[in-house]
Amino acid sequence: LAITGSSTGFGRAMVGEVLLSGEIAVAILRKPSVLDDLVAKHPRTQFLVFLLDMINEGQVSAGGDTNGQCQGAGFWGAVTVSFEAVRFFRDVSPQGARGMVVRVL
Repeated sequence: LAITGSSTGFGRAMVGEVLLSGEIAVAILRKPSVLDDLVAKHPRTQFLVFLLDMINEGQVSAGGDTNGQCQGAGFWGAVTVSFEAVRFFRDVSPQGARGMVVRVL
């Protein structure tokens, strides 16, 4: 489950719950160091922290920001990420694979 805004509040709580249930979590946020405690507790096969400027369509479709810069996100950033996730599920995922996009505003 990819979770944006995962540094504080509901996003961070959701990351914690996903990890406690044994599922895979991908945290997308501006300051990944705030999740160092969770990174230390969970293997990379279960938990990834991902830098991403969600308002940069090029970075979203390329899969993230390779130099670690994340400028922020708002409503349109979430829309951009959602469109890219749907495209990935439709065009890239193996036939029969499942995915879920959950957006809480």
